[in-house]
Amino acid sequence: MLIALLGLLAGCTPVHVGTIPTPNPTAKLRVYVQPVTIHPGTSARGRFGKPQEEFASGTFRRVQKILNQTGIYEVVPWPQVRTVLGDQDIAPHRWRQNDWALARHVGQALHADYVLVAERGFAGLKYWQMVLINLQSGKRFVFTDHKSQFIQGDFRSIVRESFRKLFNQAKGDMLALAVRKGRLAPAEPSLREQVPIPPDEDAEPPEEPKTERDAGKPRVVVYDLDTADRLHVAGLIITEALREEFHRSGRYTIVNRQDLQRAIEEMKLGQSGLLEEGKALQLGKWLAASQSISGRLSPLGSILILQARRTDLETTGIMAAASLRCREGKEEELLDGLPELVRQLSGR
Repeated sequence: MLIALLGLLAGCTPVHVGTIPTPNPTAKLRVYVQPVTIHPGTSARGRFGKPQEEFASGTFRRVQKILNQTGIYEVVPWPQVRTVLGDQDIAPHRWRQNDWALARHVGQALHADYVLVAERGFAGLKYWQMVLINLQSGKRFVFTDHKSQFIQGDFRSIVRESFRKLFNQAKGDMLALAVRKGRLAPAEPSLREQVPIPPDEDAEPPEEPKTERDAGKPRVVVYDLDTADRLHVAGLIITEALREEFHRSGRYTIVNRQDLQRAIEEMKLGQSGLLEEGKALQLGKWLAASQSISGRLSPLGSILILQARRTDLETTGIMAAASLRCREGKEEELLDGLPELVRQLSGR
């Protein structure tokens, strides 16, 4: 009874939200990550193995690593979150109140573009949910899973797969915002200049060997699009969407981004180095790929042009080429056109 009363009183205490200085401008999408446990079960069936503090720190670390590796996002560092919130003991249900109003308020204080809520809870069944909210427009994207085996699976894979599904929902929103930010931000450093993320205890193993389902499919590596500086982040978003579209076609085994990045770092290359003659072939062979997808996103007046080609890495011959174009401000049309682009590159 006393514990319940203390929890109720904590839930009524106003939450003080501080401020931090405005961060340097960047075209990357700034994301505030808030892990939270809602309605934990009291029975053995609903109880979680890890307390909220351990869940929060582990989830934040994994999400930060996954997002930062893409080059698309800048995750708000946890010390900045602590600066804004201090050591307040915030009752879990406060985050959910009024459509995640507190999370949105904290995200705005952190100068974030998006808030990403990573939620676990119990409502008859354990569930896992990710909620992504655009703090400018209020648009939200949600992925929820109630499968008990999903909750009990490898947590690194769970987080990565959940965000992949969110990305597929939100990619148009992200692309439009990245293009707008790119007009105002200084040039992003190239991948050659970026400091690699050091390996840690959460490092993922290399991709699993091919299964029977993958047998006979060409193994394809999708390289990041070459772009002008202001379109660097937009190009990464389109690259990720293109990689997803090739995967969805079911005709190819796609080298995942983690393995591609690992190979680039081990071979001491940057993505810009792939444009040098022979480097793409060398990297493709290192990844056991037989084909590559590469291309360029470039402005021509008020038009954006996406050019892509599929290359045989053994012969270096171009197997197919295709292009898309749209007016600036209509960048989502490029995403809408990716299924047709993939069909053309596949020779269908």
